[in-house]
Amino acid sequence: MLAVMTILGLAVGLALTRGPVRSPALEARATADSVAQALRAARAQAIAEDRSVAFVLDARRHEYVTEGASRVVLPVAPTVTITAPTAGIRFAPDGSSSGGQIGVEDQGHAVSVSVAWLTGRVTTSEAGR
Repeated sequence: MLAVMTILGLAVGLALTRGPVRSPALEARATADSVAQALRAARAQAIAEDRSVAFVLDARRHEYVTEGASRVVLPVAPTVTITAPTAGIRFAPDGSSSGGQIGVEDQGHAVSVSVAWLTGRVTTSEAGR
């Protein structure tokens, strides 16, 4: 019994010293999903309020802002690289947009968020798919 408790204690101690398990693929997907949801909300706002709404992502600070809302910090690890149009993406009252693409990459796992200019449709896709 003492040997089992010792082995169990060593296993728990080892697990605790390694820290939380982190998946770069899940981090990239979660960040891309957060951005996609905010883009969809900006499009819906433009249609509902019958006015143009801008979405601007600051890749350096890992945050975004939608016109008329406060800044949102993305849930990302420090190794995530985000590329985005510097002028942001603007949605028109009819649902169309200026279009654009935002890429999220974390240790080789890449996810792309695309906005169609004609329809304003927001889609996500992983690299290689």
